[in-house]
Amino acid sequence: MAAGLAAPSWAAPAVTLRPEAREVPVAGRRLPMLAFNGSVPGPELRFGQGDVARITLDNGLDDGALVHWHGLRVPNRMDVIADVTGPVVIRDTYGGADDLLGALAAEGARPVSTAPIPRLPANPVAQPGTASQTASLALQGGAGGAPHKGTGIWALNDISGLPRQPLLRARRGETVRIEMVNQTGFPHGMHLHGHHFQEVDASGGLGPLRDTLLLNAGDTRSVLVVFDNPGRWMLHCHMLSHQADGMATWCEVI
Repeated sequence: MAAGLAAPSWAAPAVTLRPEAREVPVAGRRLPMLAFNGSVPGPELRFGQGDVARITLDNGLDDGALVHWHGLRVPNRMDVIADVTGPVVIRDTYGGADDLLGALAAEGARPVSTAPIPRLPANPVAQPGTASQTASLALQGGAGGAPHKGTGIWALNDISGLPRQPLLRARRGETVRIEMVNQTGFPHGMHLHGHHFQEVDASGGLGPLRDTLLLNAGDTRSVLVVFDNPGRWMLHCHMLSHQADGMATWCEVI
């Protein structure tokens, strides 16, 4: 498992998430929607820092289901991105000893407290070193944008959709600089799976940890990433219509 991930535990509580189609009452009407465990939004899962839980995805749809965990470091096989981490399964139950995210907090009544909530201890985070390679990423397309060689409205480095080869390959623990240039007339939120990064400011200092960076039209921004979670990880615009029409690539950690 990747550095910083919780160790497996067979005593971990079991949690099942079931995506399914449901009619949901909205403003006096019943609308067809996609639900988790029969509700929209789905059930609240409460986790304790450093605890573990076993998560099972039981797909009740007549189509594939992809579940991506934001803000959590998970094994690559749990990132579940079609054409990157593996194929989409139409109907299956997905679980196992490696799929450990956190423990559900105990429910029940407790007295109201006005005392300040103590800050959680910091999660272990790999510190960036000197970048051993630099990758360039051009965001392209959209109305008024310069022509590109991709086949969709949007593209990254003249390719629409996931390329055959990754944007970069990094050895586990390697620090990489990614330079992003927004050549479009629109903002884009570039999101990296499986890792966090720090933006390099004008003075060379590092900003806070993030997994998504907003680039406004014409922006040029650079980030440092410690690629310490092995696998194939997607890098894409989180305006999902942009991603669906071409603005996606991937990185490989070996």
